[in-house]
Amino acid sequence: ISAVPEEAYVVLEVMAIAGRDIEASQLVLMCDADKASDVLVWIDDATSAGVIEPNPSNTSQYRFTQALFSEAIHSCMSLASRTAMHANIGEVLESHFGNDAAAHSAELARHFFEARALIGSEKAIEYSMLAGDAARKASALDQATRHLQNALDAKADYDDERADIEVQLAQAISGTEKRDLAADHFRSGFD
Repeated sequence: ISAVPEEAYVVLEVMAIAGRDIEASQLVLMCDADKASDVLVWIDDATSAGVIEPNPSNTSQYRFTQALFSEAIHSCMSLASRTAMHANIGEVLESHFGNDAAAHSAELARHFFEARALIGSEKAIEYSMLAGDAARKASALDQATRHLQNALDAKADYDDERADIEVQLAQAISGTEKRDLAADHFRSGFD
């Protein structure tokens, strides 16, 4: 990592927070640089240093050559930096996905959930609910439970929306072996 020029670290930080293969065009937007050409040079610098590489199945995407690089960069970032970066990445991806954002709700939910201290909980709740519903429909009940629990954690007010989240969470949990927990959420949803 030390072979990467300091100005190129923003690319590595974005990639560490994004947590997946990233399109070069998305990196340009997420890095918030003055010029796209700067980001492309930084990508080349990090590639030349052997820290990132093009995805062999899609060469317009980049990924870390080793998970350890991502973990090291992530751990060196402050909580405030990570929160701000999640907010920026969430906004960029939401805009990029446009009308198809719901199809990417799990990814958006993760970024907006991590950014809620900075931007509020509205988008975290919205995308966590969408991701939970999609996972439940796909019978991925553990994923549905995780997303709906995040929506519940992000929802501070006790209102009809929170009750709806409790009921949906109970429905997802009831398909697992945690029936007592499901009953608790059903009761909370109807109180």
